[in-house]
Amino acid sequence: MCRFVAYIGNHPILIKDLIETPSNSLIKQSREAKHGLHGLNADGFGLAWYNKEIEPSPGIFKSVQPAWNDKNLHHLSNKIMSNCFLGHVRASTVGDVVVNNCHPFSYKEYSFVHNGTIRFFEKVHRKLINELNDGFFNLLKSQTDSEVLFFLIMQFMQKHEGSTLETAVIHVFNHVLELQKNNDDDHFSRLNIVITNGSEMIATRFVSKNHDPLSLYYTTHGLLERRSILVASEPLDDLEHDWIEIPTNHYLIISPNLSHEIKTF
Repeated sequence: MCRFVAYIGNHPILIKDLIETPSNSLIKQSREAKHGLHGLNADGFGLAWYNKEIEPSPGIFKSVQPAWNDKNLHHLSNKIMSNCFLGHVRASTVGDVVVNNCHPFSYKEYSFVHNGTIRFFEKVHRKLINELNDGFFNLLKSQTDSEVLFFLIMQFMQKHEGSTLETAVIHVFNHVLELQKNNDDDHFSRLNIVITNGSEMIATRFVSKNHDPLSLYYTTHGLLERRSILVASEPLDDLEHDWIEIPTNHYLIISPNLSHEIKTF
């Protein structure tokens, strides 16, 4: 599958502190993931980072280069500081190896990464995209299940003014499961996502029909001596006792004041 990392904290850090420096950094995971179904995640990468002193929407950088072999990524990660960012390395399951299929996906102030798949996406693709209004349908640039999932979450929030991000994520996940419900057990979903607006964040570890989940961890200490929360597909260092595994079919919700809670779907 893929690997991702997310950071949110009171103080900005250099992106390289998570992308490049740790012993099991995201770049290292692109070469050799320890917990993933695929050891190699070489089908592109991407970053989303926030600097709200400039504007609410995130900066986005994507490439189809392997993360370990892109000098621009090395340069940017050594120059950009942010108090909220996402990083993603891709092992493709749905869609070609092209820039538009690389994560993160973004809309206005929101950004999104996904590790997993809507299995046999082609069976539900038409039904899902037909639910998008013209505005979101016309924004689709990728062939991925991930971007459709993200825009369905964004559309729910737009349509139901005042709804929370948490409510939108749960609604869309349930809808995907409903479409797959009457098919056999090979039609399932692995939906490990992180979605953020730079102030709040939700990270999910979800799998349907009793399939094996993909790994997901978080930590509130270790690596960085400051108040922050890190979320990662696998621990970024060898101190695995500092990392808490998010239980299967649970999600971590992080508020703007960095209070956090694990909830069940």
